[in-house]
Amino acid sequence: MFGKDRSKGIRLNGLDPEVVSLNNGVAMDDLLVHDEKAPEPSLAYLLSRMTYPDFPEPMGVFRAVEHPTFESQVSEQIDTAIEKKGPGKLADLFRSDDLWTVE
Repeated sequence: MFGKDRSKGIRLNGLDPEVVSLNNGVAMDDLLVHDEKAPEPSLAYLLSRMTYPDFPEPMGVFRAVEHPTFESQVSEQIDTAIEKKGPGKLADLFRSDDLWTVE
């Protein structure tokens, strides 16, 4: 349901949203309900493409999904490597086998 007119809503017709009126064979259970925490982003994208005058302009949070950050994953990899191999020394790294000469 949207706006002041509580007798209308949006439902999916296949993959296309459509504005529908309730009580014309359309029940509340037929209406589209958005979950911003859903892991699949397709519905959020579909909502972001709705524009006036065909649809109401969507506002608010489209996606609120928690994922590990890049930094936390890198930090975890470093911690795991230190646990397996120890802290290491920079001098040992410079003297390792994986070296090349720049001429």
